[in-house]
Amino acid sequence: MSTIAVAGRFTKDGEIRITPNGHHILNFGIAENVYINGKEQPQFFNCQLFGNRAEKLAPYIKKGGAATVFGSLQIRQYTDRQGIERQSIDIIVGDITLQGSRDQAHASQPATHHAAARPHTAQPARQQPAEPVPQDEIDDSIPF
Repeated sequence: MSTIAVAGRFTKDGEIRITPNGHHILNFGIAENVYINGKEQPQFFNCQLFGNRAEKLAPYIKKGGAATVFGSLQIRQYTDRQGIERQSIDIIVGDITLQGSRDQAHASQPATHHAAARPHTAQPARQQPAEPVPQDEIDDSIPF
């Protein structure tokens, strides 16, 4: 599989589905502007995120929001409603970094979420500032 990183904006709100087995799937689209021959052209990708991360990130995937998506490329062929054979470039998301939205409507929400699960750890206690080193203990023979 090919890996890809796309920095762009969501083209629609995320849609969460639950399979009959109880697995969560989050579907969303992202567009990235690329320059080809000096002209800006959008590239559109369908994205899928699986598991508990899908359920947790769904409220943050809003149309117009900015993000960087990391994942694997999957080219899918399908027949549309008119019977025409089509191809879709999909990204199976491994990690995502949210960067806010155009209107900053979600400014009070956390700006970055990593899809990789990480255990919660308690914050370390604040450390006291170190006491200054006495000048008579500094070795002047060190060249830096």
